[in-house]
Amino acid sequence: MLREPRRLIASIIAIAVGVAFAAATFFLSASLEKSISAQVAGPAEGASLVVSVYQGGMVPPALVTKLGQQPGVTKVVEGRLPTAKGEVAFTQAFAKARNVSVGSTIDIYSPDRSQTATLTVVGIIVPG
Repeated sequence: MLREPRRLIASIIAIAVGVAFAAATFFLSASLEKSISAQVAGPAEGASLVVSVYQGGMVPPALVTKLGQQPGVTKVVEGRLPTAKGEVAFTQAFAKARNVSVGSTIDIYSPDRSQTATLTVVGIIVPG
């Protein structure tokens, strides 16, 4: 092969192209796997506990409190879920956007602003 430099150069190019193709395939495969895993996990990614309810049910507040006390579970709900008239719970994103926290009060209005109600924020929930 050393006597035929064209063949040597062609062999080197073929090897380089093959290695580049294999590396690109591995990179794409790893990237795709990571992307799919993140989409499947959704809001539960990195969670130590996930509670899901089927058929439109609700998780009882007592269960949320009990689960929040388990080792390794750092946050299930801040405050509590509404249990009485005039109480409301918001998602973390809404609470941050509106600058409200547990104990805050908010006024809500009817569409024509003829009626108003004051609600007390009793909980910040983690949706999903």
